[in-house]
Formats: sequence, structure tokens, C-alpha cells
Amino acid sequence: MELEEKKTLRFWENNALALAIGICGVLLVTQLLFLLGITITFVHFWVFSLIILITLIISYRGKIYKGLLHFGILSIPIGLSILISAWFYDLGGDGMGTHQEAILGLQSEWNPIKDPYFFKAEELMEKYPVLEDMPWLKRGTTKFFSYQLSAIIAKAFNHHESGKAINWIGIMLSFSIAAYVFRQWIPNPTVAYLVAFAWAFNPVSIYQSFSYWQDGFISSLMATLILISLWLAKNPRHISSWIIYFVIMLVLAGCKKSGIGFGALISMGLGVFLLVFHFKWYQKLILLGAMGLLGVLLLIGGQLSGLWGYERGVLNTIIQTIELYNHDGIWYGAGSFNQVADYAQMNRWQVLFYSSFSRSLPVAYEIDLMPLFLTDWQELRTFYYFFEDPRAGGYGPFFRTSVVLSLIAMLLYIWKSDKRFITLLGVFSILLPCLFLATYWARWIPQIGLLPMVMLLPAISREITFNKLPAFRLNRLASLGRLVPWVALTYAFLNSLVILVLYVSGNIFGTHMIRQQLMVVNQLEQPVSMGTGWYPSNRYWLQREDIPYQIEWGTSPYALQFYRTNTYIYIPEDQLDKPYNEQFSIAERLDDLKRTVNLYQEGQWLNEVWLDTRVKDNQ
Repeated sequence: MELEEKKTLRFWENNALALAIGICGVLLVTQLLFLLGITITFVHFWVFSLIILITLIISYRGKIYKGLLHFGILSIPIGLSILISAWFYDLGGDGMGTHQEAILGLQSEWNPIKDPYFFKAEELMEKYPVLEDMPWLKRGTTKFFSYQLSAIIAKAFNHHESGKAINWIGIMLSFSIAAYVFRQWIPNPTVAYLVAFAWAFNPVSIYQSFSYWQDGFISSLMATLILISLWLAKNPRHISSWIIYFVIMLVLAGCKKSGIGFGALISMGLGVFLLVFHFKWYQKLILLGAMGLLGVLLLIGGQLSGLWGYERGVLNTIIQTIELYNHDGIWYGAGSFNQVADYAQMNRWQVLFYSSFSRSLPVAYEIDLMPLFLTDWQELRTFYYFFEDPRAGGYGPFFRTSVVLSLIAMLLYIWKSDKRFITLLGVFSILLPCLFLATYWARWIPQIGLLPMVMLLPAISREITFNKLPAFRLNRLASLGRLVPWVALTYAFLNSLVILVLYVSGNIFGTHMIRQQLMVVNQLEQPVSMGTGWYPSNRYWLQREDIPYQIEWGTSPYALQFYRTNTYIYIPEDQLDKPYNEQFSIAERLDDLKRTVNLYQEGQWLNEVWLDTRVKDNQ
């Protein structure tokens, strides 16, 4: 039995190590090739696969058979994530509006280091038609690592939507390290895997998993970094964990401007912990010097190279990012940021409390606190409508319940647990970034969703007999004390599961609607007139279906509106009565789709499906 346990632990450790090194390794190779003038090709993905395979063989001490077997097992979920991601359309606001453009450019031979403004695009437009209407050409855009990873996958499989699989690969990485750590910290294997599921499938990672929003992948990296830092705090001589730690730090720093600040805060907490609780005095000096040198090298490297998109320097970027996330427009309701006027009179911790305990809503106009243990359809449909950016209750409908019960469990158990300092370090690591970011916006501080699992560690990592404690001599109170952590864990698990089911269901419906609408567009006279609205990358939907189009606005008073977007296909009046099939005309088919939307997702944002001014005129 002990041998089987060691095999299981080794599997998860090697899984995490291979994924982390594979992600970081292919990114480093990509930067080197950019410097040499070589853009992303289908070969990059096979480099990624080769790095994973080599890492696995080395992890099994050169045993090729075991490395190949593990590689085959790991290839199954990676392959499925690519296939499934390719099936879904990205209907996330920022995905369609901004992030996809950089990924489409990277797929189209853009070299962001040699040609940051993509002047070469004019030469490539015939080969890559998507470049013709790209809004940022000759102006420049960001070149974050997450974009490059997505482009590597999409280029290899010649399918733009498949690049979203990087979100699921991030979840696999987070789950692998969680399974490895919690299997050793939690005696019950079933409980350990439940906690690992809730950790990896945290709210932000889930509800951006079928979109090109960056925050889902970054949330998985943060979850991995926090947990590996807690593991290292307890096991500072574990070499493979340090490798995972440093490569995740590097990837996170290149994925978003706030990533390098978050990594620095985690490193600060871990460094202080190690200095206080581990090593002899001379080892502490070496550790302090090594971590300081690492920080200096990262800052200098980013300052000089500009590889991560920090052309103005890392220090200036960090300062500007803090200012961006905290300017008055965000805290006082300007633009599209925050519509809860009461937040303006609160400090960031009060805002975090009210937002986390509010009803889950895409945009909240007032504080709407919800009772513990309960939810309703108005809250649940936020995730069924696959809204990737809730500004209230962004950690899910059961987060408030799980976090309160977890806090009670922590207070009951922590004083007699060997995980008490690890727990406090985890809470500190999760809350510290809130000093620098707007605290009502879940996608900016996704690590808050991990709080229940961290606070539950003292309770579920060992058995404690409460009837031996003076304060809990009554059997009923002792039973209650033992029950609280399991109820908290149940709610944490349900929170992740409910969001996952609702989000996937909503995306299935949304993807189905886009496909049905594209079938209607295929029946129109071509080229069709298209108005991209806020989402210029949606032109690629038509290109992938070989539908000729022209970017023109207002060519007809009648228009098909792509579901959950304001991208229009204008329909000449004489085509409305054209047969769609034996049963419907074009207009009747669009009416039928509109009824379907109202039946299954009534009240969805931008769900008009088509604009019929004849009906409006009659009204």
C-alpha cells in the first residue's frame, strides 16, 4: 500500500513538473526564435510536447518506458482539451474585443520582437486574410506569454479556437500540484482529491476557460504558485518544487503586468518564512542573497530586453499598473468599471467583504448581500449566461458560506495543528495583493477564491479530539466542531461544481446559436455586409466558414446580430423572404432563433439575434 502511495505521489509530482517546464521551455524557445527572426509555426507545439516527454523521462531517472507511458496518459487530457476548446466559440467580451487580435497576429507570422507594430502584415494579407481588417496594425499591441501559448496551439492545429486549451492546461497544472500536496497533507485520499478539485477548478479559472480572457490561465498560475510556496515553506529542500516555483514565476511575470508584482509578494512571504523557521545562519544569508539576486536579474532582464512587453521598464510598469488598478475611475464609478456608489466611502477591505458576500451579478448597481447557505436563480444565471467578469459575488454562489465556515474551522483547529504557520502564510499570501488592486473585481484578485481551502488545512489535515479541550466538553459542541470543516468543504466543492456545470451549459447553448446564425449567413447573397462593433475579431468566424464579407455599416435597416455580441450582418430587404430551407424563410428562421434564445436564456446580454425595424415601426 505504501508503494502504491509513493507511485501516485510521484505521478502527480512528475505531471506538474513536466507541464510547468513544458510551458516555460516552449516560451523561452519562442523568445529565442523571435530574436532570430523565426515566427510561430506548427513545430512549436511539438517542441512543447518534446520538452514534456524529456522532462518525464528524466523525472523517472532515465526509464524511457515509464516516461513514454506517462506522456501517453498526459496526452489524453491535453488532446481532449484542445478538441473541446476548438468546438466552442469564444463569446467572452474581452476575448472577442481585444485578446484574440494579438493571437490572430501571432498565428499569422507576427514577430513581436523584431516587428512590434507588425509592418510586415501588408505583405502577408493575401496569405492571411484576417490581417486585412486588424485594428491594431501599425499601432502595436501586447505580446504576453499567454497569447503566445494560445497561438502555438492554434497554429499547430490550424484552428483559432483551439488555443483556448491553454486555460485547461493551466487547470491540469494546478490540479497536479494540488493532488501532490494535499495527498500528503490530508490523510483521507477522497478528501484530498475533493480539495484539489476545488483548488484547481476555482471560480475565475472555470468561468474563463472557454474564452481568451487572460485571467483564467493566470488564476491557475497563481493557484499553483501559492500552493507550491506553501509546500516549500514546509519542505524547503525539495528540488523539483523549487524548479516548478521559479518557472511559474517566470511565466506569470510574462502573462500580465500585475503578475510580476504578485510573484514578488509571494516570494517575499516565502522568503521571510524560510528565514525565520529554517536553515542555519549562514544558509539564511545564502538564501537571502540568492533571492535578492534573482529579483535583481528579473528586473534588469525585463528592463533591458522588453521581451515581456515592459518596454518602459519593469519598475515603471509595476508602478503604472498599481495606479491603473486603483485610479478614481475604478473606485468611484467612472466608465464601465464600478456602479456601486457606496463603495466610494469604503476602504478596500470593506469593499472586498461586501462584494464577496453580495449576490453574484455581472454589474452590481447596489449592495445586495445574500444569506449564507442559500442562493437563487438570479444569482446562478450569472454563470449560466457565461459572464466571465462578474463585479459582485465573483467567487460563486456558495463562496460566502464556505469562507465563513472555513474561518470558524480554522479558529477552532489552528492552535493545535502542525499546519498553523503554513495556514497563516497562505492567508497572508492570498490577502496581501489586495493592498494594490480593486477588491470587488474577482478576475483581478482570483486568489481570493482559494481562501476556504487554505483556512480548512488545520481541520482536515489531521484528527483532533475536541472533547479533550476544556472549552468543548459538551458532546454537542464537540460534534459541531467536527462537523463544521466538512460542511465548509462540501460548500467549497459544490461552488466549483455548480459554476462549472452552469458555465459549460451556457457556452454549449451560445456556441450552438452562433453556428445556427452562421448557417443563415451562408444563405445570404455574398459578399455580405458586416459591422464588427466592439468585437473586430468576429470577422474570423466568416473567414473560417469561407463566407466573403465587406466591413460596411448601416447598409440595410435589417440585420442579423450575432448572439451575445453587437456584430451585425446586414440583410437587404429583398432577401428576408428568401427561403432558408423547406420550412422557413430567412426572416422566419431568425424569428425562430429569437424564440429559442428567449426560451433558454431570457435576459441574456446582447441576445437580440436580429434587428427588425419593421416590428419597431409598427409598435
